[in-house]
Amino acid sequence: MAKHHNKTKNTVKPIYSYAVFFLAVGVYACVSYFSGDDEKPARRNAAPRSELVQRRTASRADAEVVYGTCKYVQDGDSLLFIPRGENSEVKVRLFGVDAPERGQAWADKSRDNLRSLIGEREVRLQVVDVDQYGRRVAKVYVGDTYVNLEQLKGGMAWLYERFCDPREDADLISAAQSAESGRIGLWGDASAVNPREHRRRYGTVHDNR
Repeated sequence: MAKHHNKTKNTVKPIYSYAVFFLAVGVYACVSYFSGDDEKPARRNAAPRSELVQRRTASRADAEVVYGTCKYVQDGDSLLFIPRGENSEVKVRLFGVDAPERGQAWADKSRDNLRSLIGEREVRLQVVDVDQYGRRVAKVYVGDTYVNLEQLKGGMAWLYERFCDPREDADLISAAQSAESGRIGLWGDASAVNPREHRRRYGTVHDNR
């Protein structure tokens, strides 16, 4: 009788250990999945942030420069661009700028401000990357005006700091900090919500026009 009891006890112990192991693995997987940000699909095999910043900083000396016109401003950080001598449009995302999503407070003001900065003048792009949606991520200039900087300086968007380099992009970082401390634009509106948090709650909005 005692032998039977010991045999049962020895059988249960390994099963209990396996159950604890698989439970721990499941909890870890859930935490890892839900701790990601709005770029989760593109980051699963991504390099560490510091390495990505270094890659982009190193590649800027060879960045593609493209001239053309803006066909349509979609929101405060993206537009449709037609390169000079071409008919096809290119989707462009402003580097270092994260504007309110459609439906958010300040979304329309941010979009309208970008339209006023660009107008119907010639636009120069310094392309630094291509994002997971196929958009050219670029520093946008109209004449001597650095459009990305003006959007942040006027409090029309948040700084998208993930790929910003403290030395290379000190102007963008400083402009965003000054707007925040001075409560300029959306920084003075208590209802304004960081678009990254908005995307986590409601998903990303894409304008296919």
